[in-house]
Amino acid sequence: MTENKVNSEAIFYIYDWDDNILFMPTKIFLDKMENGKWVHKKVSTSKFRDIRHHIDNYNKKKCGSSDSAYKWRFRDNDIKKSVSEFRDWGKRGSVAFYLDVKKAVERKNFGPSYNNFIHTLVNARIFLICTARGHEPSSIRVYYIRMFNTRANRNNAK
Repeated sequence: MTENKVNSEAIFYIYDWDDNILFMPTKIFLDKMENGKWVHKKVSTSKFRDIRHHIDNYNKKKCGSSDSAYKWRFRDNDIKKSVSEFRDWGKRGSVAFYLDVKKAVERKNFGPSYNNFIHTLVNARIFLICTARGHEPSSIRVYYIRMFNTRANRNNAK
């Protein structure tokens, strides 16, 4: 999270989503070479961070390597298949982001910036989300609206 002041008057917040606001359950679909065959695997964003430099296609392009020692690849060599749940065109469509946020919150998989983010929402602060996710803004906004309405209803019920 970054706090920025413009001319000492306006304050706005910038957040990175994954592993900062929430540890999301969204999986990246990869293939791993096991016993001479490519086997489908689902990996978390934190696992992907550890293995992304060992993905065959990535290294060939980055390093010019033709070595097949790397045991990982994008699902069927198609990066779009690998990240489909980070977009609105995956199997779950435009509700994927909301469903994963709901699951992360239910499991209390809060990131280090979660409380600051909730404070930003509750106090109607100006904020920006920086993310590599490719969901449409409207899909992401659904979360904010539902989160705010849920919190407002809880506060009014007391």
